[in-house]
Amino acid sequence: MISFEAQIARFLAHKRALGFGYRREQAFLNEFGRLASSRQETILSEALARQYLSNWSEAGRPNRLTVVRALARFLVIEEPRTFIPPGRFLGIRRHRPPVRVFSREEACRFLAACDVLPETRVYPLGLVHGIALRTLLLTGLRRGELLALRDEDVDLSQEILTIRCGKFGKSRFVPLASDLAQRLRVYREAVSMRIAPRRPSSAFFPRSDGHQSTALNTLYKSFRQTLELSGIRHLGRGRGPRLHDLRHYPEHRIIPTRPPLQRTSARNLDWPPAIDAG
Repeated sequence: MISFEAQIARFLAHKRALGFGYRREQAFLNEFGRLASSRQETILSEALARQYLSNWSEAGRPNRLTVVRALARFLVIEEPRTFIPPGRFLGIRRHRPPVRVFSREEACRFLAACDVLPETRVYPLGLVHGIALRTLLLTGLRRGELLALRDEDVDLSQEILTIRCGKFGKSRFVPLASDLAQRLRVYREAVSMRIAPRRPSSAFFPRSDGHQSTALNTLYKSFRQTLELSGIRHLGRGRGPRLHDLRHYPEHRIIPTRPPLQRTSARNLDWPPAIDAG
């Protein structure tokens, strides 16, 4: 009979073939697989699921239950004896964090605070993180998409961003408002002078080495500092505002008006998209 670790590996391959990253989920599955091996289990049983989830605190259970349920639904196709935990197994409830949408007045204060983030002695953190947070608010990018931007992905002559690997591995173009594009031009020149000359493969929002992307945890610290400077109260862990909430600001959904782009390709992306008449 196939080992539990091998079944988990098949499940991960299946999810990633569908476009899911499943990085954090892989860590949960590895924990689950080690427990199954220690118990010499080859079938996902109720006792196995109960022991695994009972090992974690209330805060650590909901996401793990979600992953175990997904694994169980995959395994039950070939093994009918697989136990699929119910959505509230062991009384576990998933609490979705509330979405905090800035008002226009709050957004203006937030943008003003982005311009006055303090620098550090060896790295212009205020410059890089201030523009990064401004870009998040005004484009609706996800934080991972922002941090994945390379210099070659930012076309300021046509005022367009190329997102190469968004959610589910999809790519897209994101138009920029003219005032934001101008700020990004000034920012690019400043980064070249103060951090390192730009290369096409350099991170657009770099660390002190000039080429690797700035770390998410340091960007989050700057986000919290910007909230404080702008007088927007943070309500505590899980209650927001979250960095992801910048994506929900409605003003960035107004598409800038400009003539159609004349692009031939961008790493297998075509613009405008071809329309199949058939």
